Amino acid sequence: MADPLMHELTTLAIGALPHLARGHAAAREGRLADAESAYRQAVAADATNVRAHESLATLLLRRGDPEGAIEHFGVAVRLAPENAQAHSDLGVLLAELGRNDRALEHLGRAVELEPGLVQALLTLGNVRTRLGRLDEAEATYRLVLESEPGNGEARLGLGAVLAQNGNFEQAVVELREALRLVPEAEQAPRVHFGLAEALVRTGRLDEALPHYTRVREIDPAQSLAWLREATVLMGLGRFADAKTVLEARLRVDSTDAPAAHSLARLLAGAPEASLREGPRAMAIAGALLEADNSAPSAETAAMALAEIGRFEEAISIQRTLVEEARRQGRTGDERRLARNLERYERKEACCARTADAFPPY
Repeated sequence: MADPLMHELTTLAIGALPHLARGHAAAREGRLADAESAYRQAVAADATNVRAHESLATLLLRRGDPEGAIEHFGVAVRLAPENAQAHSDLGVLLAELGRNDRALEHLGRAVELEPGLVQALLTLGNVRTRLGRLDEAEATYRLVLESEPGNGEARLGLGAVLAQNGNFEQAVVELREALRLVPEAEQAPRVHFGLAEALVRTGRLDEALPHYTRVREIDPAQSLAWLREATVLMGLGRFADAKTVLEARLRVDSTDAPAAHSLARLLAGAPEASLREGPRAMAIAGALLEADNSAPSAETAAMALAEIGRFEEAISIQRTLVEEARRQGRTGDERRLARNLERYERKEACCARTADAFPPY
């Protein structure tokens, strides 16, 4: 005599299959609403069907409902606690949403169950990096590379971790390899930027420049790449080229305050007299000061005021900045600000010869 419970479960499982098949077909054709309806019918037909919950979760994620996806991935994990892929799917989604502690739990369980699960390992490495657990992250990326030496994402992660740990020379090696492996359309901006930063830290400014340039060519909205390129150019003494980059950036986005600060300071303090434009620097600085009245804006305004000969106003602003830095215990800033104050008191503008001499924004 057949087991009634087994018969019922078999009937339910078979009942879910047609709905799953319809859902898969609709999803492949881009009919996401139809796919969701079919998957929900599959879940209704058999609430214990792990595949039905996973399919619905994946579909909900495509439809912009991450919370619904978490709910059904969570059901899949509870139904099949030894299913590594279910833990991985849930962990990856939690990581994308920044829920790092829960992500660690499920990703860790996924790789315990299936040590070679690459996506779980990569995401685990990324979460550990995000949490500052750099040694663990490095070990995780190296695990991926043991089985997949050509995994560009793992090379990128390893390079980033090495750079954060201060191992810039080895970071350059890994990031160059990542650049070779990663498709241009995917992680290329991240790889180029990371490689440029590591090269700067090893003193190879000339080598870093084309990588910053490539980042902004791929994505002109990457404001930091423009700013870093201009800073490196100033570090190389190429102030005219830095000016060109900053002006180009402001044509792309006139609201980029850091670029505006850098341009105003260059116009007020460039070592080449032909590059200094006091009135223009003052116009930019005045707009910045009106917008936020911050210490960096005040410092930029003082530089511009000194360049156009309004030293008393520059001195008044600079004294306030020096006193504020002293009160807050910012010794390095206090010394730098005091040096410019001394210049203004001597009726001298701020004429910098290296990028380091410019007050940072």
